[in-house]
Amino acid sequence: MNDWISEKYTPTNNNDATMFNNLGNNHFDQGNFDEAIDAYYHGLEIERRKLEPTHQNIIVTLSNISETYRQLGDFELAIETYIQVLVLQREKFGVLHPETAKTLHVIGLIHDQMGNLPYALECIECVISLQRNFNCKPEQRNLSTSLTHAGCIFFRMNMIYAALKYLHEALLIERNRGDIEDMAFILYNMGLCYQAKGSLKSAIRCYTESLELEIRTIGKDHKDISATMFKLGEVYSAVGQFDEALLFFQNALGVGRKQEKNKKMDSVTESRILIEIGYIHCYQGDVSSVRGILGELAVMEKEIGLSQVNMMLYGSFKHHPCRAGIWLLQLKTT
Repeated sequence: MNDWISEKYTPTNNNDATMFNNLGNNHFDQGNFDEAIDAYYHGLEIERRKLEPTHQNIIVTLSNISETYRQLGDFELAIETYIQVLVLQREKFGVLHPETAKTLHVIGLIHDQMGNLPYALECIECVISLQRNFNCKPEQRNLSTSLTHAGCIFFRMNMIYAALKYLHEALLIERNRGDIEDMAFILYNMGLCYQAKGSLKSAIRCYTESLELEIRTIGKDHKDISATMFKLGEVYSAVGQFDEALLFFQNALGVGRKQEKNKKMDSVTESRILIEIGYIHCYQGDVSSVRGILGELAVMEKEIGLSQVNMMLYGSFKHHPCRAGIWLLQLKTT
């Protein structure tokens, strides 16, 4: 069951409300969200007649309804109902309480899902302010999560320095906590930031440490390993270290293909890696390998369409005109 569903539901003598809420939970678990909403609202109607307005059961039922709307993709209604939850929580617990921060964070997540980044950021920064005031050890992970989320939003808004500020603070918390998985995620996103602002040595440092931590936590054959290797290939290629870049691109391709052995690797991702490998073979004058890459790309054309492959090549050629000439020469002679 989703973590947000029926958390801390308090048993009462109100058997009918409990029955409807349990029915709603069962429907939710089975993915029958419309039926879950209907059951939750029946339970809520009974609870509002028999319980205090800020009773925990009412808060939980409204949270269940909100999360179900979210799962249905009705984000406006989800936010509207979560705001009702937030108002009741503030009345019951006060503003400075972990439950209010938790609900506000979910509202921020929904705004993020909707692409409303300024609203999402406003919510998350408010959550961070609350979490700083809690000043207790169990909240450190929640603070780190919020800082990381804010950093990722700043990055998507192209506010790189602000993103790095938040991510650095999150990383410091996780280094003290020793959470390797969270450290790997934060370092990867810091690598994205450094790469975006052209600090390529710092990007390599972050991606490299992220890769080392990822291997320790998820093994060598996970799709996230392939993604991090690809980014390392990009950065090494950008600084002109083509042997290192080629190694990372080839490993990214190998891991991706191994990961997807039971269901073929995503063709667009595979094409992107093949194109980067082909560029490096061009620079190295390895015509035979270039022909092999072009042959594989020809197969990609049948799977994702000629236009998509050409668009990827054209987009790359615009930024790398020297590479374009070499590729076009190989295309003519193949």
